[in-house]
Amino acid sequence: MKIKFLLSSFIVAAALFSNSASAGTMECASIGAQFVRCNLPHSDKLNVKLIRQYSKAPCNRDYTWGADGDGIWVDKGCRAAFSFVDNHQSATYSGYAPAKSGDGNPFKSGSNEFEYYQDGYHEGLADGHANMSNFCGRHSDHYDTRFEPAFCQGYEAGWKKGRY
Repeated sequence: MKIKFLLSSFIVAAALFSNSASAGTMECASIGAQFVRCNLPHSDKLNVKLIRQYSKAPCNRDYTWGADGDGIWVDKGCRAAFSFVDNHQSATYSGYAPAKSGDGNPFKSGSNEFEYYQDGYHEGLADGHANMSNFCGRHSDHYDTRFEPAFCQGYEAGWKKGRY
């Protein structure tokens, strides 16, 4: 009986620990252009993707941001949001449902404009479902002003879809 209890306790603990960091999002910021490591154990075994850049300073993988066994790191002023997912799960996980391919994103996949359009679409869809007015400016803390046109274009498309 004691062995069954110990074995079942071990299985429950293993399940809890193995799923603890399998998918999610986090933000990491280089303040004052200094190197910063954001704790995410075993992130070198995760599929880490930049999903939203907040800084005007560039965020280039393996130069101003990256992931290793201790976490996600940023440097030289890079400030961004990252998604991470276990390599055995879908590589497209980003923490929210993106616009579908038929929803009019005119930008090249992988570009900052494409990602900001996706973010705007997500926010517009939520505002449309909530019967809020069509005003992308209420989300100005979600985008770099250089990409406001892409964000607002996505917002408009999402808002229309959410309203109708």
